[in-house]
Amino acid sequence: MIHGPSLAIGAGIASVSLILVFLASDVISNEPELVLETTPKIDKVGPT
Repeated sequence: MIHGPSLAIGAGIASVSLILVFLASDVISNEPELVLETTPKIDKVGPT
């Protein structure tokens, strides 16, 4: 039996999961930028 409250809870969980997906995609998109910023510093320190 599917009741109204359970549908509301499901909608809430779905909205929270969507927010988590957006936050995760933002973190993943920011990680390559941080890696690209740190690697030149390591390359500069290596030869010296």
